[in-house]
Amino acid sequence: MTMRRRSFVIAVVCFFALFSAPSAHAGWRDVISPSKNWQRVKNCCSAAVGGVKNYCHKKVEKAKADQEKMWGLKVPANLDENKPLVVLIHGLNSDSGVWFAMAKLLEANGQQVAYFNFPGDGPIDQDGQRLASDMAQLHQALPRLRVNFVAHSMGSLVARSYLESDRYTQPVDHFISIAPPNHGSPWARERVILEIHENYWQWRTNKDWSPIWMFTDGLGEAGDDLKPDSSFLKSLNAKPRRDGVKYTIIAGNHHILNRMGAGAVASMERCFTTKVWGLRQCHSCLESVQGKLQNQNNESDGVVPLESAKLEGVNDLVILHADHNALAMETHGAPPAAWETIKARLSQ
Repeated sequence: MTMRRRSFVIAVVCFFALFSAPSAHAGWRDVISPSKNWQRVKNCCSAAVGGVKNYCHKKVEKAKADQEKMWGLKVPANLDENKPLVVLIHGLNSDSGVWFAMAKLLEANGQQVAYFNFPGDGPIDQDGQRLASDMAQLHQALPRLRVNFVAHSMGSLVARSYLESDRYTQPVDHFISIAPPNHGSPWARERVILEIHENYWQWRTNKDWSPIWMFTDGLGEAGDDLKPDSSFLKSLNAKPRRDGVKYTIIAGNHHILNRMGAGAVASMERCFTTKVWGLRQCHSCLESVQGKLQNQNNESDGVVPLESAKLEGVNDLVILHADHNALAMETHGAPPAAWETIKARLSQ
């Protein structure tokens, strides 16, 4: 018999001797046998699971508390009731940082600026309820304050879910909606890309950031609400527009990929000199391609189709040659494309 086989046989004999020995001769076996100590095993497992649950619960509660600091209506410290207030509302998986350039222009134009931040990955209706509560508190504190809304993308739906609900309290003079997905957006299916992008920048800029934030701000309900023909959109669009509020929709007809492509071609173009034959022709060809990409009109801004931006009962529709981001944000040093329209509407 080989050494390997002998070892195997000894192990098998010991195993059966251990679990078949009479109880009078196996007192030590009772100590280690799960069948004799099942309650002890269950107690140990329960203690371990309870400890993990308690640890995770504390982490989740801390993550929620840290996120809660960012959400809600953020008004200026020295809010003047005699000056108009513009409430800026961001879109899906975004934050108030997208309004940096717009806020500077508004303040230079004599407007007070406030921000409404919300957990943009959860149900849109819940975000609207949060806005309603904050606006009710603002109205109670400053009943004579004039308020205007400027919202980007999904933020427009959050604003409408307050404006067109029975919780409307604080009067709003003008509601300016930038690239609103009133009838849904195909980008709802790629929501996870925006989620990753949002959490990357929060990790870079917020010391309280935790990976748990990817789950405590919602589980993708906003993406479901943004799908064309979702129950949320059907319910919202069935409501009438709010009397007394002036609606303006600003939409874009330049696809975001065209702008990015034009930028890439421009970078290649700078690599070719115009002083050498052959390279000069390459430079000219790239210049022509860049121009076509930059000037091409589309039926979408890259995120929201033009038809989705339209809304029954709103006649003030402005279509600009800009993409989804360029409408509301500074791009390549240029001010937000929607700025001049916003400035004109707020002066009415």
